[in-house]
Amino acid sequence: MLRAEAIMPGWVGLRINDELGRRTGLTAYSTNDANAGILGERRYGAAQDCADVIYIRLSSGIGAGVISDGRMLLGSAGLAGEIGHVPVVEAGAICRCGNRGCLETVASPTTITELLAPSLGQTITVDELLDLVHQGHRGAIRAVWDAGDAVGRALAVAVTLLNPQLVVVGGELAAAGEALFTPMRRAIERAAMSPHAANLQIVAGALGDSACVRGAAALVLAQAPEMLAALSG
Repeated sequence: MLRAEAIMPGWVGLRINDELGRRTGLTAYSTNDANAGILGERRYGAAQDCADVIYIRLSSGIGAGVISDGRMLLGSAGLAGEIGHVPVVEAGAICRCGNRGCLETVASPTTITELLAPSLGQTITVDELLDLVHQGHRGAIRAVWDAGDAVGRALAVAVTLLNPQLVVVGGELAAAGEALFTPMRRAIERAAMSPHAANLQIVAGALGDSACVRGAAALVLAQAPEMLAALSG
């Protein structure tokens, strides 16, 4: 059952798999974008053969997919990995989830472009933000750097709890490169236990925008043997 009051209020309570199955006559599966992203990167991309990995998707929403000891962590209600709603700023802006100072309120690409708009005298797109970063624009680099620091502080908690080998960064903001990754690494080194951070790798996703689509395909392919056995039986 869908629970996304702040994003898709008209869909709350909908059983997506059942509804798609009813309309198409096919078996349907669903997962969120971060979980699909980690499946894609683990099967086809930067996390192949890695049994302990966190995939963080830095997009208009921020979420994480987690694989621990080779297994996806979903939580009791399938809501594990909502790192975008970890508070990182005390008494910060009100988040769409109703809390204050969540990671999404300071580190989503949309938030960063809005932060820069007054100094630039105009609104900009995420692509334009990334262009400014690669051109060396000090304000854009500072805004992304601060976001990377916040992401690193939130990830440090997850790193200490889960002890992953690898953090894979996806979503539009991953293209900012070292302006994002350097403060992330430094924040994790400061805040996580040193044995956890010492050998941790932080890399950009290898699949870009296709990670979630390919991960969704991997989800279905994983069910193929069971489905074929049912058909042959």
